[in-house]
Amino acid sequence: MQDATAPVVQSPPVNRFLVAKMKKKHVFMGQDTFIFKLSVAQARKIQEVPQGFSNPSAPTESECLAILDAVIREGCPDLADIEDFEVFPIDELAKLSSEIMIFSGLQEAAGGPGKK
Repeated sequence: MQDATAPVVQSPPVNRFLVAKMKKKHVFMGQDTFIFKLSVAQARKIQEVPQGFSNPSAPTESECLAILDAVIREGCPDLADIEDFEVFPIDELAKLSSEIMIFSGLQEAAGGPGKK
């Protein structure tokens, strides 16, 4: 039995910015989905992918797909549980990955800064 006079310990409130996720609607394969801005931790996780490549400066086709896979899994939760991205058209995956990178500020849109 607890002592009725014991102080109640409250957890500090979670900072609202720590749980906020920025998202935007994107059309993938003709259907609406949401992409999310990558956090610093997610970007670092993606940067680790090429470290396992035999020649990181000249990745093979399958290694490039591994990078696409990592970006999409981190930036598009609707597709995170897809086991095999090889069933999708490569151009659709590339557009989705590029859009996630642009939205996250890690890549410029075609045409330079501010162009979309």
